[in-house]
Amino acid sequence: MKKNCSKNPVLAPNLSESVSEANVLKWRKKVGDFVKEGELLVEIETDKIVLEISSPVSGTLESVLKGVGSLVKSREVLGYVNNCGDRKYIEKLSSDYFQKKSNRNESFSSPSLRRKILKDQNKLLTQKKNLKELDNFFKEEMNSVDKKKYPFGNMDLSLKKSMEKKNKSYKIIPMTNIRKCISDRLLRSKNNSVTLTTFNEINMQSIMNIRRSYERSFEKMYGFKMGITSFFVKACANSLKKYPEINASIDRENILYHNHIDINVAVSTKRGLITPILRKVEELHLVDIEKKIKEIIEKSSKNYLDLQDLKSGSFTITNGGIFGSLMSTPIINPPQSAILGMHVVQDRVISENKEIKISPMMYVTLSYDHRIIDGKEAIGFLLDVKESLENPILLLLS
Repeated sequence: MKKNCSKNPVLAPNLSESVSEANVLKWRKKVGDFVKEGELLVEIETDKIVLEISSPVSGTLESVLKGVGSLVKSREVLGYVNNCGDRKYIEKLSSDYFQKKSNRNESFSSPSLRRKILKDQNKLLTQKKNLKELDNFFKEEMNSVDKKKYPFGNMDLSLKKSMEKKNKSYKIIPMTNIRKCISDRLLRSKNNSVTLTTFNEINMQSIMNIRRSYERSFEKMYGFKMGITSFFVKACANSLKKYPEINASIDRENILYHNHIDINVAVSTKRGLITPILRKVEELHLVDIEKKIKEIIEKSSKNYLDLQDLKSGSFTITNGGIFGSLMSTPIINPPQSAILGMHVVQDRVISENKEIKISPMMYVTLSYDHRIIDGKEAIGFLLDVKESLENPILLLLS
C-alpha cells in the first residue's frame, strides 16, 4: 500500500552544555540509497566522543545538508530521508539499481532502461533538485564504474592542492575533534596548574595471589575476569575520603570540595585517549567496580559511550603499564587537581624483613596541583593507597 510522500529530517542529537558543536565524520549512505528505520546513517564527532545517528524512518536518503567535515549544533538538520512510496518497492529499486555493483555496466548501458529508471524514480522523488541529482548519478555510472565517488562535503581547496602535489615528503591530515580536545586540555593543564609529581612503588604480591587463587571461581560467578585496576580504583576511593584536598578543584578564588568520589579511568581507543567516568565509587564494592570498568571498556571499543559517560569526575587514574611503561609523570585532567599513574608490574629484587626476595613490583605516581595540595597530603595519600593495595583484605572488607 502506497504512502504519502514526506521528508523526514535527520537531526543531530542534543549536545551537552560543555559541547557546543560537533563535526560530521562519516555518512554511511549516499543520496538515493535505501535505508531502514533505525539503521546507522551518519556519524558525528564531538571533542569527546563519536555519536551514531540512525535513520528516523525507512526510505531513501533524499538529501545531505551537512557534508563530511561540516560543523553542526544541537538538533540541527543534517539531511532528509523520504519515505515516499511502498517500502518494498523502494527497497527493490535501491537494491537493483544502486547497490548491485556487479551488474552496473549492463544495467546503465541501455538508454531505454535509464529512462525507465528515471521514470520509476520520478514516482518516488518529486522535487526537481533530487531528479537532477539522480541524473548526475546515472551519468557518473555510465561514464565509468571506477568513478564511484559521491562526495558529501568539499575539502578545503588549499588543503586538497597541497595533498595532491607530487614529490611531497609529508602528507597533511586534519586533526580529529578528539585529538584537538586532547591537545587543548593538555595545554590548559600545563598553563593553569602548578604540577608536581611524587613517586612510590607497590608490592603487588598479595593482589597477584588473590587473582591466581580466585580468578576462575570469580569469572564463573560473575561472568567476567578479575583485573587489577578495580583494586586501584577502590584503594583511591578509600584514600580520597581521608584526603579531601586530592578530591577537590579550584574555581577561580574558591576551592570546591566534592561530595562524591567520581573517578575517570583513562581508556585508549582508535580515535584517541578518552576518560569515561565511574560515579560515586565510594558506594561501590570491588566487584561492582570491576563490572563497571569492563562495561566502559566494552562501550568504548564499540563507540557506545554517550556524553554522560564522559563527564569530568573529581580524580583520574591512568594505566601506562598496559603499553609497557615503567614510570611516567601523568598530566592532570583539568579541572581536577590530581591524577594517579599505574605502570607495568615487574619482578624485582627487594629487601623485606632483612631478607632478599623477588616480588612483582609496580611504580606508581601521583601528579598534583601544588596550588591546593601540599606535598604532605600528596605523599600521605600515595602511601595510604600503597598500604591498601599491599594489604587488600582492607579493600575486600570496606
